[in-house]
Amino acid sequence: MKVFYHCYGAAHSSVVAAFLHLGRLSSPPTAQQLRDLPYFDRQEKASHGRIFFLGQDGEGNDIYIFARRNVAQVAVRVLTGMAYIFGLPAEDYLFVNTTLFTNWLLTLGGILSRQMGLVWPGRLFVTKGAQKAFPDLLDLVTQVKKVIKQEYPPKYPLASTRASTAALCLEKQANRALGSIPPRGSQVPRGSAGTTRREGARPGQEKEDPSSPDQPEVIFYQCYGSTHSSVVSGAIHLGQLPTRRCPAKKEILALPLFDQVANNQIGRPFFLGIDGDGRRVYAIGLASQPALLKRLASDFLALHGITDKQYRFYNALAQARFLVRLGGFLSRRLGLVRLGRPLTVLGIQQNYFAFVRLVERAQSELTQPGGKGEGKKLTRRS
Repeated sequence: MKVFYHCYGAAHSSVVAAFLHLGRLSSPPTAQQLRDLPYFDRQEKASHGRIFFLGQDGEGNDIYIFARRNVAQVAVRVLTGMAYIFGLPAEDYLFVNTTLFTNWLLTLGGILSRQMGLVWPGRLFVTKGAQKAFPDLLDLVTQVKKVIKQEYPPKYPLASTRASTAALCLEKQANRALGSIPPRGSQVPRGSAGTTRREGARPGQEKEDPSSPDQPEVIFYQCYGSTHSSVVSGAIHLGQLPTRRCPAKKEILALPLFDQVANNQIGRPFFLGIDGDGRRVYAIGLASQPALLKRLASDFLALHGITDKQYRFYNALAQARFLVRLGGFLSRRLGLVRLGRPLTVLGIQQNYFAFVRLVERAQSELTQPGGKGEGKKLTRRS
């Protein structure tokens, strides 16, 4: 079992909770004990999205931390979706959100120390804040250990007065949203188990599996919400939209996911189909943190022996013009569908051939050994 404690910056509450889990903190901890913890108030912005191994508990569970900024739910959807796509058993991992126990002292100290560079005053605040949050974090870790021993039920009884709050911290969720499940007949590669890790190491530092394929098996077209530019790009890739002409409004609106994905589904990979070379094609929304979430997905998959040779991300959002973004905001965020949806269609049509070129570049890369270079281009269709 891999247990991932996560918070905004992986510098305070998640660090304390992880070392509590490992039994390396006394109750209550002194200020010096907190400051001596690896990673406590030390993570830099560049490390956000990276997964750090802290150790193994007495039951043989691997304990990790990661920073996901303000996209906690999106990050968990991305990771659970990746796990499902690559055949990783749900009982092999557990994500624990520690942010709900962050108090104003931790928040203010984190801003001063990590964002403004005022380490000395900021560290005073975060140390006091961590001590204040310690009882709640201890209770959370106690519940996490109970969940693990009870074979990971999705819902469990909590002997805590803050049961409803603590329950929200344990995010074990299946990724079974509309379109997120590949066909039963498709081949699902499984990651290798039993990789040896050292404390502080990040995924990808171990040797590559020599059996890993040279060609990507899974293609992700990414955008903000997996409902406009990524869906159109995936449809072009699969031959569902023309490449020699701009599609009519009804052709775009006929796409199953176009302008249909709700905000609470952002981060879940949506299966679009299998291309002519047997690759599975997905649309995925990475919200406001695409670079961070791709790093996070890469590290998570690397922990299970899945290298970046087995999948590829393509940025469809870069092709979306103002009207697509405005229409998406009106339709998906504000619920003004009648106003926003026509704008997204018009925006797609205005820059449609940029999406065609993106897919052509993707096809060119994917048809070469190692996934790079120029190969056969996308078959043009009218």
